[in-house]
Amino acid sequence: MKHWEAVEVFVAVVEQGSFSAAAQHLGMSKSHASRQLSRLENHLGVQLLTRSTRRLVLSEIGEAYFQRCKSILGQMQETEQAVMQQQASPQGNLRVTVAGAFGERYVAPAAAEFLKRYPAVNLQLDFNNRNIDLLEEGYDLAIRAGVLKDSSLIARRIAERRLLICGSRD
Repeated sequence: MKHWEAVEVFVAVVEQGSFSAAAQHLGMSKSHASRQLSRLENHLGVQLLTRSTRRLVLSEIGEAYFQRCKSILGQMQETEQAVMQQQASPQGNLRVTVAGAFGERYVAPAAAEFLKRYPAVNLQLDFNNRNIDLLEEGYDLAIRAGVLKDSSLIARRIAERRLLICGSRD
């Protein structure tokens, strides 16, 4: 990875046909592109390109190196795309525990909408009011009322709850 930028410059110079076009394509100066290629050739101990004022010609070893580098860069781009696509849409298992009445009234309808939007998620809802050890029991999320005791867990307020005392005259 130490020479990754130089390899990208080399492939771009060959594909674009000039240092100027390659530099513009990569968003860098022509002199920086030229220095990168010179450093790469020095590192490899070979001349990859024969340069003249009018054109660039790949050496025999440069042609072989270009083909391998082009293939590697293509594979790297495909790999990056695959990773980004996986992150673009949630997938996998999600275990959630939620207090009974609140879960039935608010979480279950929201979960149904969530599953319509993200069908690649396998959602397991557990409706109960007991204290849960998320790590020990393998839950990803717990929805509870009250204040989180001193913990390394992260708590977020998602709703407020008002308590009322009600009575009748009778």
